[in-house]
Amino acid sequence: MQKVLILGGTRFIGRVLVEKLLEMNNFSITLFNRQKSNPALFPELQKIKGDRETEDIKQILQKDWDYVIDISCYYPVSLEKLISSLEGKVGRYIFISTGSVYKFENHANQLINESAKVRKCTNEEKIDTSDSSYGQRKAECERVLLNADWLDKIILRPSVVYGKYDSSDRLYYWLYRIKTCSKIILPDKGEEKSNYTFVQDFIELIIKALTISKHSIIYNACTHNPLTLKGLLNSIENAFNIHSEYINAPAEFLEKNNITPWADIPLWLNGKDLVMDNSKVIKDFNINFTDFNESISKTINYYNTTQWNEGKAGMRIEKEKELIEKLEK
Repeated sequence: MQKVLILGGTRFIGRVLVEKLLEMNNFSITLFNRQKSNPALFPELQKIKGDRETEDIKQILQKDWDYVIDISCYYPVSLEKLISSLEGKVGRYIFISTGSVYKFENHANQLINESAKVRKCTNEEKIDTSDSSYGQRKAECERVLLNADWLDKIILRPSVVYGKYDSSDRLYYWLYRIKTCSKIILPDKGEEKSNYTFVQDFIELIIKALTISKHSIIYNACTHNPLTLKGLLNSIENAFNIHSEYINAPAEFLEKNNITPWADIPLWLNGKDLVMDNSKVIKDFNINFTDFNESISKTINYYNTTQWNEGKAGMRIEKEKELIEKLEK
């Protein structure tokens, strides 16, 4: 069987990927990670324990790999060291990047394709550990791979990924509110647009990327066309068969009350649409994505197996109630 090395593999995207690969039973799978997240998962697999930001990563150089799937890379310096050591030891390298590499604030109301410029990364940002440099570091990781002319690679740029095992709670923030709250704050009438990536469809893309013969290097990997935040919430309402009451909150009001985009209200970027063109990946990979409403229903079905407690992302319900009282005065 062909040998697949997965860097990561036990949290969200990687966990769904490993489950699917095990179902297929076509590959010999090895996981390299720190064994801190869900270390008891997949006891039947070979595992290499280590931190990729240290010399631990050299352990993977003791074997040759048909495929490496890199889900856990955030720092270009360590990636550069790894790639320089992998020549002759890997067949194809699949790198999970992000739509955040784009300067989407420069593309208002425009579909962004793979030829759009990506963010620059300073030397300070290369080693920065804060969320503020995430897109810059990922863009620099892409440049490291592109500079490796010898390497057969595919770079996938998903948008916001959602589905089972998602620990970010970004979509869950809205699922929980629609399920449990009679009134919900909606920033700027919910007119901002974004793409989304359903994790199960994304896994199908990754698996196809292993063996696709003719391919480009970079693909936008969003699995649905852009839709407004309000459109997303309407889909959630339909799945729950619930009608919610939305309280419009202008950006100026939210800013005055120290409510920040994304951190306090997930999936809201204060008017900075993130709309990516996925026509290239659909054409080259010949893939049919799950209907969006169906993907939301599947995601809700997963959360129905959990406790439906308030998530960690975004402002607390009590804070939202305080803001609603101000808005309704």
